[in-house]
Amino acid sequence: MGPGSDKDALRSFYLKRRKELSSAERLDFDRAIADHVRALPEFQRLPGLAAFVAFGAEPDLRSLFPEKRLYLPRFSAETKEYEFVRIDDPAEQLRPGKFGIPEPLAALPAADWTLIRRQVLILVPAVACDPGGTRLGRGGGFYDRLLDKAGGAAAAAVIYSCQLAEKLPREPHDRPMDRVVTEQQIFNCPCK
Repeated sequence: MGPGSDKDALRSFYLKRRKELSSAERLDFDRAIADHVRALPEFQRLPGLAAFVAFGAEPDLRSLFPEKRLYLPRFSAETKEYEFVRIDDPAEQLRPGKFGIPEPLAALPAADWTLIRRQVLILVPAVACDPGGTRLGRGGGFYDRLLDKAGGAAAAAVIYSCQLAEKLPREPHDRPMDRVVTEQQIFNCPCK
């Protein structure tokens, strides 16, 4: 697993492992991850994809963007939480957001949560995951709250295999993933 169960130590350990990947490795791994996402039954069945724009050394999923109705997260200054926004043209409709991550323009309307729950596969960034679906995020619980609003929407964490832990600590507010996707394989998580 790595460095014990302290979440800050775990974050440092797995972020370091991810940063050690070369650009060429990440490019190859990103292609393999995208192929695994395309193989998911939810990707094949659902018309929408809620993804994320890679930040730092996160997996780059842009090759998937044109294949579905695309929704990306945007931080709401009013609610201090994230919401999903439908995007037609990422090159024109994204600007750096609160944390420096490209986000949909403020003028675009937020997506309806009922639509997200019923028609969208949510791809979730992570610092680390375990095969049981426990996800370690950057901290702050932003994605856990976003996933709570999305209710029973299908959610798959996307990581490189070097970010796979044997077992991570799970707290009551942590939303387990339905699947974990790496460049090597797909984990169908046993329960939520």
